[in-house]
Amino acid sequence: MVSKEELKKEEKYLEKVVSVIQDKLDKSLKKEEKLKSKTIDFKNLVGTEYSNKAQSDENKLEFTFLTQDVAERVERTDNYHKKNYILKRALNFPYFGRVDFKIDDEVINVYVGLKDITDDKHYVFDWRSPIASLFYNYGVGKACYEAYEKVEGEITLKRQYKITNSKLVRCIETTLNIDDDVLQDILSESTSSQMTNIVNTIQTEQNLIIRNVKDKVLIVEGASGSGKTSVALHRIAYLLYRYKEISSDNILIFSPSETFADYISLVLPSLGEENVLNITFNSFVHRFINIKIEDYDHFLKRLYIGKVDKNKFTEEYTLKLKQYLNNYINNLEFEKGFGIKNMHYTKEMLNEHLNKYKKLSLNEMLSLVATDICYEIKTSIKNKNKILESIKPFLNKTTNYKEIYENFINEEIDTLKYEDVPLILYTYFYLNGFYIDNKIKHVVIDEAQDYSPLQYLILKNIFPYASFTILGDPNQVINPCIKYNSLNDLNKVFENSNFYRLSKTYRSSEEITNFTNKILSLDNVCVIRRSNQKPVVVKKEKDLFNDLSEDLNKLENYNAVAIITKTIEESHKIYNLLKYKFDVSLDSSDHKKILTLPFYMAKGLEFDGVIIYTEVDNAYNNEEKNFYYVACTRAMHELIIYNQKM
Repeated sequence: MVSKEELKKEEKYLEKVVSVIQDKLDKSLKKEEKLKSKTIDFKNLVGTEYSNKAQSDENKLEFTFLTQDVAERVERTDNYHKKNYILKRALNFPYFGRVDFKIDDEVINVYVGLKDITDDKHYVFDWRSPIASLFYNYGVGKACYEAYEKVEGEITLKRQYKITNSKLVRCIETTLNIDDDVLQDILSESTSSQMTNIVNTIQTEQNLIIRNVKDKVLIVEGASGSGKTSVALHRIAYLLYRYKEISSDNILIFSPSETFADYISLVLPSLGEENVLNITFNSFVHRFINIKIEDYDHFLKRLYIGKVDKNKFTEEYTLKLKQYLNNYINNLEFEKGFGIKNMHYTKEMLNEHLNKYKKLSLNEMLSLVATDICYEIKTSIKNKNKILESIKPFLNKTTNYKEIYENFINEEIDTLKYEDVPLILYTYFYLNGFYIDNKIKHVVIDEAQDYSPLQYLILKNIFPYASFTILGDPNQVINPCIKYNSLNDLNKVFENSNFYRLSKTYRSSEEITNFTNKILSLDNVCVIRRSNQKPVVVKKEKDLFNDLSEDLNKLENYNAVAIITKTIEESHKIYNLLKYKFDVSLDSSDHKKILTLPFYMAKGLEFDGVIIYTEVDNAYNNEEKNFYYVACTRAMHELIIYNQKM
């Protein structure tokens, strides 16, 4: 317990910190407002002056410089706005932890918060700073942290705080890493429609991943609710803090869905960083291939009736495709000659050029043949593409990647099947050469268990200079054609990767976690949350509207509730049934209290209360138990299940 005398000291310290932040905020707000006002005036002045000037080249150049000046002023204003946003958050919640660190005879009071607060001294240390790692990694006793060198000492005191609206609500002294009562209190709170940061409850095992800068590739396997996505986002914030040469534009997240991307969109801004680039794999594919892709729901329907070629997800099938493409290029040759600029090229002459480059990709090979012709006929290299297109008709085979892939699978493509997506993308790059992205410095792949080895191979080739954080859980796979015993299997693709296992789950109550563990017969998941005395409810529908109405009324005190279905049709059925009585939506971006969606769109999300619904004749079967597990593990506090036989 903290004594009354110590509590008064803490309250006095908080008052001082709040005063320092308020002073900084007041000054910064004035600067923002002043700069904003001047920027608007300058922008109006530029527009007025330019509209009165003749459109000469000199005036156009002047206008270009002036508009650049306006853009720079706007950027400075935005920077102040972002800074003030974080200062306002810090004013409400300046810090959450403290360690007293003794080095020799000197004791440093290290208060840990969202951002550095300094004035005449360092009042609060940013949670990402080296010394702040003491709070996450150690209890009272010997400790050390890495700065420019290893700093060793002793933690003589450790405290945790709950501060709301600049007032000290709770102060707890502990010898442990993160006090159990504090953690339980936070975990028992209601969630929101979007993910929030976890800076005040980061666990030691999570902190090691967040701060790891030694390994180029980190593979993190964790149970449902173990905080994998939170760890990835906090790791991004840490990298942006640690490496000033990296910006948000240099980091890319592969998300499982647009719904998930919206769900995590507030975390980085709440940590004082801009959101990074975020994309689904299929959207990424569309950057290169302009063919409509089959939606996941339709893929599942084909899977149920045995119309999916599961072999297409295997490494053996990829090898078969690679051999086909290699043979295709080796057997490519000119079957006719042609004339250009008073020079006639026989097919033998063209093939002689072609054979010089047979070890390259198809596109590079033909491009170099066209370059050779440019030099030989003494025309500008700018004409290379024209010559390239003019010689293609004289080849014995098509050079179109879509036609080549269609020949391989012996099937015409109108809509690209789900299982064909990585394969046709690989075909595209094999024929044209891999696109190399030099801008991206770090790639995060979430829900990693749903990516095939071929997809990883493609991404590794596109981002050869990037580091990777790969996170997932084989138990939550939603593509039954992909199987990993462990994500550590990915070291076949990413050599010298480091593997972490997160075995503690923080999301669900003890009752829900025990229930979901039984679905997959799991015994290696450690439950952190205590019982909330709310057992999982399993029942059959009688009158669906009245049944759901009753359940939703029971869950009305929660902030976020989901009705998770098996198919998109069931989600639409529920929405149409409830939309006139409840605040329900099919789209998470609406941020309504009740969301209805199929299980595969719920991946990575969490809700206070979850209702699992399938029609009576569409219950999850034993082969779909991973889908059922994904759906049930979205629930934090209460879980209600309809029509299941498992």
